[in-house]
Amino acid sequence: MAEVSPLSDAELRLLDALVRHQVRFMVVGLSAAALQGAPVVTEDMDLWFEDLQDPRLAAANRPKDRLVIPVLRDTLLGRAGL
Repeated sequence: MAEVSPLSDAELRLLDALVRHQVRFMVVGLSAAALQGAPVVTEDMDLWFEDLQDPRLAAANRPKDRLVIPVLRDTLLGRAGL
């Protein structure tokens, strides 16, 4: 029986682009739990980036690797996210 990935094709392409561009990141939240085999369901993928100013992150966001990264507000630290 084939193993089913908890991530969509788009999410896998996103992770592939980040890895190819050597962006330092971690998958966190329920997606991380799902990747470790936990019986959870989520509709998004949460990522933590070591450095939001890293030029490699911008390089991974070129048209052929287009990433969709919403602007978020870090309420705990009171500073803008990406």
